[in-house]
Amino acid sequence: KNGLFQTEVYEDSLTGLPNFTYSYPIVKNGKLIGVVGIDIFLTELQKYFDALKEQNNINLFALDSQNIPFIATEKSFIMKKDKFFDEISAMSEKTADFEPFTIMDNGIEKIAQCKSVKHSEFADFTLCSLEVVEKIEAPIIKAGYVQIGLGILFALIASAILYVVVNIMLHPLASVTQRLKGF
Repeated sequence: KNGLFQTEVYEDSLTGLPNFTYSYPIVKNGKLIGVVGIDIFLTELQKYFDALKEQNNINLFALDSQNIPFIATEKSFIMKKDKFFDEISAMSEKTADFEPFTIMDNGIEKIAQCKSVKHSEFADFTLCSLEVVEKIEAPIIKAGYVQIGLGILFALIASAILYVVVNIMLHPLASVTQRLKGF
């Protein structure tokens, strides 16, 4: 192939870090005389993902074309083949970019959304976010209970105020009734 080539992400044999290689053929008079290449380590990109996790506590990862995470906010995912990521990729292919879908992970319902990137000159990848549904629903449910509690409290306070106001307003009526009985 005459042109720029990017490898899939792979684990470097010396450092153990995920990286990919760009290579470009050197052709002279139609003959291949060599290839120039450069390895690109993903450590800087991983630092960005680490900062995202620290600042926002989110779970993001990128899958290569073999559905292996090569960068992630959860470092235990990186370069680990797991059928769970195959399932995420399959569900992602059935949905539009960033369209949420639910998936079960060891009995825990999670919500994911992905965007697949396919480019003729670069390796394909899929970027995904993943969260436990309960983690997303918990603050919503809490807010609902707070609203119910506040509603009950407001009803009790309003009832007490109404009772006092009615008592004060009806007190003169009681004295008028007593005087009429004595008449």
